[in-house]
Amino acid sequence: MASGYFNRVQSLLKASPKLAELGFPAEMVEVWGKGADHNDLLQVKKPSWRIHADDGLSLGYEGIEVHCEACRRGHWVIHCELWPRRDKAAKVAAHRFPDLLALNGGITTGIRELGASLGWPVDHGAHTNRARADPSDPSSLIVYTFELGLPQSHHPEQFIERIVPTIGATAPTIDEVMQDSGGGES
Repeated sequence: MASGYFNRVQSLLKASPKLAELGFPAEMVEVWGKGADHNDLLQVKKPSWRIHADDGLSLGYEGIEVHCEACRRGHWVIHCELWPRRDKAAKVAAHRFPDLLALNGGITTGIRELGASLGWPVDHGAHTNRARADPSDPSSLIVYTFELGLPQSHHPEQFIERIVPTIGATAPTIDEVMQDSGGGES
């Protein structure tokens, strides 16, 4: 069952010394029961991975957020998106705010370029196969997907063994891009 799986992953991540060292608050390791497919998902967030922007306030957007996410067993992605998540109508209306969309696209592109130069595709199985061609599109979420090579029947502990080193390798790059884009302190 996914919720038992993600609850165990959440507990392990909250207790991870590596995540604490990287500045991830335990309360920002969250399990949600309302992903796009109405299944549980897990998100790992950092306060400095949010950039406030006034452009989209009239639509309910407070800015841009980068986070790591798993929406099914063995799945790991980095997302950059308009924050907080809104409905499809708000995403359509967001096209009226080109500066907000440019910020979203710029952060996504910055992380992709630095990640590629640091060897994430080879070292961590990172790819953009399912990412939208236009990273500034308000429906664009995926920065990178990571192929973890885990069997479907893996245990949460095996998942943690794969994602914690990936988080450790990618977080400093995301910190750098967010700071360069006007985000908070790391």
